[in-house]
Amino acid sequence: MIPTWREVAEIAIREYPSAEYFAWVSDHDQWHSRWLAEMVHALDSNPAAVLAYPMTKRLEPDGTPVEKDLRVFQTAGLTRVADRWREFCLKGIGSGDMVYGLMRVPLCAQRVSSARVMNPDRLLIAELTLQGQIQRVPEVLWVRRRSAVASITRQRITLLAGNYAPHGSRGHPCCSTRTISRANIFDRRSPPVRLPAPAAYADASRSTR
Repeated sequence: MIPTWREVAEIAIREYPSAEYFAWVSDHDQWHSRWLAEMVHALDSNPAAVLAYPMTKRLEPDGTPVEKDLRVFQTAGLTRVADRWREFCLKGIGSGDMVYGLMRVPLCAQRVSSARVMNPDRLLIAELTLQGQIQRVPEVLWVRRRSAVASITRQRITLLAGNYAPHGSRGHPCCSTRTISRANIFDRRSPPVRLPAPAAYADASRSTR
């Protein structure tokens, strides 16, 4: 599944080189007719935003609504990398929803990884957080249909096609907020700190901009 995500992005960028925005779209979910217009408007209205996503509700496979708190995370208005990174580490819940938002093509092309890691959506949102602001559109414009109960075991099957190293090994690292939040609190007075692997997270010393 992870290579497929990257392949789809590469095909879209190759066949539509002048496109400004990119999004992955799932065929089993419900997309509001105004989803695209609202996401484009959000990005056009905030040049510093690298991704826009709507509030999301959930459905069971049979269409029954799922009672779950709406994801409200965003970093709009936070101009310093350190502030955005702190916000993501402390409150960045819902990467699985945000990753289906609309993102700017140049950053999408640079940041979509084919790395075989668990929670690749969280890795992408973490990297985008370092690049710019995440803009939440305060309206439910996407309804996500659950296909199965989320679990690490299910992720190993769907993301890695069952081809994974034993749990806890270094073969397929897990990208979790718990892992990357070691550098979640820092400011201008803090000494430069190297963020945990993968190195794509960048050097925390750059966060003082």
